[in-house]
Amino acid sequence: ALVDLLADDGTGIKLYSIPNEEAKQDLSLNINHLNLGELSMVMPYMPSIQGLLQGDIHYVQADSSFTLSTDMQVKGMQYEHNPLGDVGLNMVYFPNQDGTHYIDGIVSHNGNEVMLLGGQYMMHEEGDSIEATAELIRMPMRTANAFIPDNLARLDGYADGTLQISGKADTPLLEGFLATDSLHIISDPYNVNLRVADDTIHIT
Repeated sequence: ALVDLLADDGTGIKLYSIPNEEAKQDLSLNINHLNLGELSMVMPYMPSIQGLLQGDIHYVQADSSFTLSTDMQVKGMQYEHNPLGDVGLNMVYFPNQDGTHYIDGIVSHNGNEVMLLGGQYMMHEEGDSIEATAELIRMPMRTANAFIPDNLARLDGYADGTLQISGKADTPLLEGFLATDSLHIISDPYNVNLRVADDTIHIT
């Protein structure tokens, strides 16, 4: 191991290399029990985020390219003191020599895959472009509550669907659809408890 740190509270960071005859560098970073709440307190302008971060980051460099992959999870995540549950990210990123950047990822919530991500960002002299897709798989709508200011409303229910972004990077086009399931909109300040009929929303 190149670096191996372990604190009394179980927080650990380990950086080590892996023998690989086909790569110039093969590095892995292991993070265990990192308290994001304490980290956000000392980082300026960082929003309040709580939870315990653990997982791995893997970097492989070949002759003319590299690959970066990660498998991370935050246990008991909170954003601005609003609970989000256990949130995970499994992602692979690699650039190509022609200026194209590729990414594929999976987002999980409480152990269930809720979003598939994939796409590419292309850098050209005539202008950058993007092609990306996000597929929602029974995404819990309550995960959006953490980002609604002042708790003015809460969402409950689920959503499936596909969102696609394409075109020029500075003026991309968004299209796709969202299919809601048992969607509720609740607002305590306005005494609202609205049940939204299951429907498909098309985005064009």
